[in-house]
Parts: sequence; C-alpha cells; structure tokens
Amino acid sequence: MTKSSLTNTTCISPNTSGYRGAPSKITIHHTAGVISAEGLGSIFADPGRQASCNYGIGNNGRIICILEEEYHPWTSSNYDNDHAAVTLEVSNSEYGDPWPVGSAAWNSMIRLCADVCSRWGIDPAYDGSIWATYTEHRMFAGTACPGEYIHNRLNMIIAEVKAAMHEGNGEWIKDDKGWWYRYPDGSWPAAKWEYINGLWYFFGSDGYMATGWILWNGMWYYCQPKTEKTGDSYGQMLTGWQRIVYKNKESWFWFADSGELAQDCFKPINGKWYAFDADGRMVEDAKSITIDKNGVVKIA
Repeated sequence: MTKSSLTNTTCISPNTSGYRGAPSKITIHHTAGVISAEGLGSIFADPGRQASCNYGIGNNGRIICILEEEYHPWTSSNYDNDHAAVTLEVSNSEYGDPWPVGSAAWNSMIRLCADVCSRWGIDPAYDGSIWATYTEHRMFAGTACPGEYIHNRLNMIIAEVKAAMHEGNGEWIKDDKGWWYRYPDGSWPAAKWEYINGLWYFFGSDGYMATGWILWNGMWYYCQPKTEKTGDSYGQMLTGWQRIVYKNKESWFWFADSGELAQDCFKPINGKWYAFDADGRMVEDAKSITIDKNGVVKIA
C-alpha cells in the first residue's frame, strides 16, 4: 500500500470503507483548530469518532499518514468523493474566521499535494464543482470546511501545486531590461503571478519581473526591490512584518502569508492587536480605535 515519502509519522485509523484502489482527486479540509500531526492521529484512531482522512498536517508542518492512499477515508460526508479523493486535514494557525493556515502547514500541504498528484497522474484543477480534481467538504455538507482562508485561495493552491510538480523545468533569463522567466516551451509569464522554486513573483505585461508595490485584483502586495544586500536574489513577494519607506516615511507594514497588505483595519497578529491606516502603515500612537456598524475602522 502507498503513502508519501514526505510522511513524518503514521497512525492508521480503523475508520475506513476499505480498499478503493487508485485515487483521482484531492480534498483539502481544515481542522477548525490548532493541532499537531500526532494529535490528529490520536483523534482518528478512535473507532467511535466515525471519521478519518488519508493525511493530517500539523501546525508545525509535520505530516501523518492516517490511511494509506488506496483506502477509502470518512472525511467529506460523501461516499463517492471519499472513494475517489486523497483527503487532507490541515491544522489552522489561529482559532476563528477566516481559519488561517500558517506557512509551515501550508508548505507541507503544497508539497504533499504535488507529490500525490505526480505519483497518481492527477491534473490539479478547481472550478467550484464536484467534477474537478480538487473538491471541498462544503460541496457535500452544510459546513464551512475548509474555512474561508483555504477556500478563497484554492486557485492559488492549484498554481503552487502545479509549480511544485514542475519545479526546475523553466529558467530565469536576464537581459538589459531586467529578469524574465522562460517556460520549457519557450513562452513566459506576463501580467500574472508565478510560483517559482517556492517563492511568488509578479511579471508585468511586458513579461519582466516587477518589484516594489504591486496592485492586483484590488489588493496591494510588495515584492523585494534590489538592494546592495540582495544582489540578484530579489523580486520575491514578501510576507509578515516589513519595514518600508513609503511617501518619504519609513513605517511598519504587515502582509498576510498570501501577500495581501493589511489596510484600514484592526487585527490580531501573534496574539496582539495592531491598527493599520488606509495606507497600510501600522499606527504606533493611536489614541482610540472604533469600528462602526458597517465594519469601518476609525483610528484617532
């Protein structure tokens, strides 16, 4: 029977409908909590739980095999989907909406999906229907699973999985105008994000890698500019806390794991609350912060 070489530990669940053969789909679930791989193994080892999955991913990125890939899990509230899908339970990094996933668990999820798809010949695709190769629990039951964080990023997940499956097949090229990336067929990305060797880059309409502030689908992102320290290792999308000079003033900004800038909001980060103005600057001397009935943040 088959399990990924990325597996860190194993705890086989008794909760299964038995052998189902080669899988043809992937369904990503979230745990609705912060938990370790071993904790997930303990939960699904209980016959009374009447639930299981093929893999669990802990908040620190460790992967546990709970059912080998040819075995039918009890995860998605739908016999046909579970008979076709390798199902993953992914730990969240915080409690409550939008149920975010941390970078360690996210990276393990992408690597595991790419590994499963490569070995079983699954072409990653998501279109919101039950017929695609990537499906969601919410398609089959009255549940929010996999949470808004994963749900809103499924197209990003597909892009990252595809890139991980073909990592190293393209090449970076530098000319007098800048850096661009050539696919194996000779074409190149333009006016789009591309996931290359574990990092996101943005390419302008001319096909050249862009740096600095990027406005995409109404959200701001920031790609590492070239400096004396970076040399030629620049251009990647930045996440987390970043100290940036903007409008002639150096300030702290915060970017989500998916790159979006926090703007005009009051939000918890690593257990502490921070306020951000309309430009995205962290407000260091706010005297009062209120949120009106429409959810608009007022900082004074």
